[in-house]
Amino acid sequence: MRFKKRGQGVKGSRGQVNILLKNTPPNPRILESLNPDKGFTLLEIMIALAIIGTILLTVIYTVNYHAQLSYEHTLATRIFLFAKEKMAELEMNPKNEKGISPDKDFSYENTVRDTHNNNIIELKTMVKGYGKEVTLSEFVNRKK
Repeated sequence: MRFKKRGQGVKGSRGQVNILLKNTPPNPRILESLNPDKGFTLLEIMIALAIIGTILLTVIYTVNYHAQLSYEHTLATRIFLFAKEKMAELEMNPKNEKGISPDKDFSYENTVRDTHNNNIIELKTMVKGYGKEVTLSEFVNRKK
């Protein structure tokens, strides 16, 4: 077995690796990335703002969509309840009439029609407002 001169080390031995690390100058990029005072780069901030902006845009659109949907449902419910109220009045006093709701949001038209059977009449209420229209119709026995 051949021995090398003292201080040369053997390839792969710890001594040789330590000598190589001590003699290698440090990479400035690695040292900069390890600096805790450096902060974020402009690109990193712009990417973060783009992600946050996209998320906020999605959330705002979703909230606006559901608020509009809720408003539409509220209007439809108000129109339907007013039509039911007018239908109940029409059942008590069957006569043709037109009018406007007390809060002036809706207009209505009540109609009474005869049918082929003399004992049955058709009651119809049509309510319009906010670009919507609800029509309720029912058949009842004629009051004597």
